[in-house]
Amino acid sequence: MTTPIMRNILLTAVLAALAATQASGLAGGPRPAQPRMHAIITGTAQNAQDRTPAEIDEYLLRVRPVVFDMTALKPGTPIRVGDIIQLDLLDNASYRIIVQDVSVDVMGTLTILGTIEGQALQTFVLSSDGANVLISLQDVAANRLFRVRYVAKEKAHYALEYDVKNMPPVKDLPPVIPPDEG
Repeated sequence: MTTPIMRNILLTAVLAALAATQASGLAGGPRPAQPRMHAIITGTAQNAQDRTPAEIDEYLLRVRPVVFDMTALKPGTPIRVGDIIQLDLLDNASYRIIVQDVSVDVMGTLTILGTIEGQALQTFVLSSDGANVLISLQDVAANRLFRVRYVAKEKAHYALEYDVKNMPPVKDLPPVIPPDEG
């Protein structure tokens, strides 16, 4: 005969064993996925014009035309939370991005948010409509700022590094929420 205390102990032991089995993947359920590596920049654009940074923006340090693997940057992307994106923007500007969020809006635009491996702040944003890519990456630890944008008239994406030390500070911005008129 079992007492209520013995039943509670037995139930607790069974639940603990079940939880341990599920956590280890032995219960037949889905196993935690291992992060996969995605190299989304596949080379330098050949159809792009050689541009000096000053031709694009006075605060640019460097510019490079880049080509993307667009199959990885469409709705239904194989990139998922926890994966790593290898981002080779410029010489001495390679980053491993830990993906923290992947979403697709009603218009089919893919958005990926992430952090630079080893940093705490979420400073990576990628947006793609399946043909064009926009990236913003801020390396807070090294005080570096990168953007990737598409130039339609040249049909090319450009990786850009900005000179954050010489950029004017942002101030006197309008309020995010408009003042109440009432």
